[in-house]
Amino acid sequence: LAPVRPPDLVELVVAFDRARSRAETGHLVVAADGPERLTAEELIDRAGGARPGDRLVGRTLPPPWLCAQLETVLPGPWWTDDPVVLDGWRFADLDPGAVGAAP
Repeated sequence: LAPVRPPDLVELVVAFDRARSRAETGHLVVAADGPERLTAEELIDRAGGARPGDRLVGRTLPPPWLCAQLETVLPGPWWTDDPVVLDGWRFADLDPGAVGAAP
C-alpha cells in the first residue's frame, strides 16, 4: 500500500481544482501514491488498530468466498510505477508526508 495523509490529499484536490478551473478542455488522470510503501499490517499498526502484542493481519484467513469478493473490490495496484500514470504530486508541485507524521 502507498497511503496518503488526509491533509495532503485535500491539498492535492484543491490544487487540481484550481488547475481545472483554468483549463478550457480535456481531463487528466494522475497517481497520488504516498511517499512510502507499507504492508497492510504496517498500516494497521500505525493507525493504532491493534492492542499491544496483538497482530490483526495474518492470524486467520477469511472464507474463500469473502476473499473472492475482496479481490473484485480491491484489485490494486497499490503503487503506481512511472510512466504508467502521471505523478499527481509532482504535477501539483506538492510533497506528501509519511502517514503518521505531523502535517
